[in-house]
Amino acid sequence: MKQGIYVHVPFCVSKCPYCSFSSYAVRGGVPQAYATAILRDMEREARDWEGSRFTTVYFGGGTPSLLSTGQASAVMSALRERFSIDARAEVTLECNPATVDREALSAFRQIGVNRLSIGVQSLNAGELVALGRIHDPADAIDAIALSRAAGFDHISADVMLGAPGQTERSLTRTLEGLVGVVDHVSVYMLTVERGTLFHTMASRGLLSPPEDRLLADLYELAAELLASSGLSRYEISNWARGDHRCEHNMLYWERGDYLGIGAGSHSHRAGRRYSKLRDPDRYARSLASGSVAVDFEENLTAEQAMLEEVLLTLRTARGLDLKALAWGSAARGGLRRKVGDLVRAGYAVTYGKRLTLSPKGLLLHDEISAEIAAALSATAA
Repeated sequence: MKQGIYVHVPFCVSKCPYCSFSSYAVRGGVPQAYATAILRDMEREARDWEGSRFTTVYFGGGTPSLLSTGQASAVMSALRERFSIDARAEVTLECNPATVDREALSAFRQIGVNRLSIGVQSLNAGELVALGRIHDPADAIDAIALSRAAGFDHISADVMLGAPGQTERSLTRTLEGLVGVVDHVSVYMLTVERGTLFHTMASRGLLSPPEDRLLADLYELAAELLASSGLSRYEISNWARGDHRCEHNMLYWERGDYLGIGAGSHSHRAGRRYSKLRDPDRYARSLASGSVAVDFEENLTAEQAMLEEVLLTLRTARGLDLKALAWGSAARGGLRRKVGDLVRAGYAVTYGKRLTLSPKGLLLHDEISAEIAAALSATAA
């Protein structure tokens, strides 16, 4: 089974008003105390993960591109010293277009980063302002060009659906501006999460969240345009040309093992799941004192694992392995009827013992997953 390492860098130049992730605004780059805490975290985790071989490393955030050259180099060196990382491992770094230049990108490439995920979000200036982004459209295009010049062959762009003021026309222009210069696009729908500035604005009547129908229309438009441009959808929100899919994220969707390093990071191994302290200062102090920085842990029950299998694998183009869910015995019950209903309604397709969602079904992924899980639970009972 493939295994990956996720390194969380929870710092940004400013906090985007829609962001509910573990991230904090900071001036002057990533605090050295936090970079040191990451090294301590790796040293502690190395003992428990001895014998594991990792095929992916993912620097997420926040804005990992705020790491200084020295900090990034120290983290990569420690990763290779503490863990067994495949020589051909996919090493991804998320970056904001306004935080990278030719020198920084070349430095990241030299220490072993071979894939970039660039937070473009939009190529419309007004939409970027509304989203609170610190870059403009030209910054995004320049960042992609500089990344190519620095030797990156695997570049992904994030695009937001439902940004205030976004239309089908502006989304089309954004996607058309990206498909010729990147080989991977991640498309995310704007959700107004509790605890964000957008949520406060919405509660005061200062912001109207995008309607579900508009989001569905924008998603279908994106799917059609990306497909016609030669990118294949391999997961609900992700399209790739050729072999440019994100192998690290596939670990999540296929329920593989992954180690989380950093404040608020999550880990999963053989049914055990745990997370680190979310606040970066508490996280750093805990590790400095020799304490364990784990905030939460649980061992998944068989039923929890089964429900997770349904929810995650139905996101992917490979779909759900019905045989792995004791399909042979369960087929005589409610699960078989539910699958049949979904296929007849055009929401799903079966091939062999696998079930995949149709384009129409993907728009109702959460609801369909819940229905299948309920039928599976009732059958098992």
